Amino acid sequence: MTLTNSVIKVKKAPRAIGYRGFAEAWVSLARKDMIPLRRELMDQLGWSLRTFEYRKNGLIQLRENEVSVVESVFAAYGIDSWSGNRINNQ
Repeated sequence: MTLTNSVIKVKKAPRAIGYRGFAEAWVSLARKDMIPLRRELMDQLGWSLRTFEYRKNGLIQLRENEVSVVESVFAAYGIDSWSGNRINNQ
């Protein structure tokens, strides 16, 4: 019988396909907008700071209902939530 460490296998497993986080868009924000945007997301979605960081970095995949909220909040700041590019209307 061969013993294997299943924790390592889970950590190395590829992430599920879907929305993986908005860290790229986060770094595109002006520093003055980071805290207000974070507070808005946390209030609207009921996230703790830890949950916000996990979802931002893609460690926890966003749920379908969270995707539309993230997109609308970033759009209010003139940033595309997935690419980090400026939206033309702002």
